[in-house]
Amino acid sequence: MRRAALLAAPVLLLALSGCLGGAEPPVVVMSAPAIANGATIAVAVPHSIFGGGEGTASYTISYLGNVVYPPGGVPAGIDLHEGKGSVFVPYNAFVVDNGEYQANVQVADQVTRTQVAITKWVNYVYALPYLTPRGNPTTLTVDVVLEQTRGSPNDRVFAEGEMDLEIRYRGDGGVDQFKVGRTLVTDGGQSFQRFEFPLTGFDHSASGYYAAVATFHNHQAQGNNNVVMDPTLGNANPPTNWVYIAR
Repeated sequence: MRRAALLAAPVLLLALSGCLGGAEPPVVVMSAPAIANGATIAVAVPHSIFGGGEGTASYTISYLGNVVYPPGGVPAGIDLHEGKGSVFVPYNAFVVDNGEYQANVQVADQVTRTQVAITKWVNYVYALPYLTPRGNPTTLTVDVVLEQTRGSPNDRVFAEGEMDLEIRYRGDGGVDQFKVGRTLVTDGGQSFQRFEFPLTGFDHSASGYYAAVATFHNHQAQGNNNVVMDPTLGNANPPTNWVYIAR
């Protein structure tokens, strides 16, 4: 599987299946950048097909041999002007996992298929809490990474969605949870999302451990909601990946 960094460049593959009568097939480029909301399918039709003028191309998008767009598998259309046209398809309209997606484009009896790797599906959330600044901390800082593979925060996914954040406390003051709320997460290309919480916001006068729990809801893939924390963090109980605050 290609990594998300490879998605910035369009992939051009010409498959001549469907060519009849020696006519040239349409040229198709499917571009699926990692930092974007969707994929673009661009079509250029040779003059030999229908004079290079006005017309319509039909297309579907498939994954693992199954049509995932349009819904129901009925081909959609791309309007052609002077033999050229394009269509933008949001990721959340067709992404069901990470991997190779294929655009199947037909003009008259000529077919071109092109593939591109898309990584938008999030499997785990990696959240690491720590105190800042050092020496005299005033803030609980949490860095969050959206992962493709458990235990591999460097194998991150650029995705937009919403993050439910929760801070948990265990210590001399008992056991408690602070509902931080839901926060928008964007795919702006940063290697992680940073959240900062002033220690004055936690209603505990006793010393204790604090941990961050995050749940992600992906806006760029179908059904990719309630994504849980990476189990390799091992933060079910202190002290692993908990921070201690002395009062």
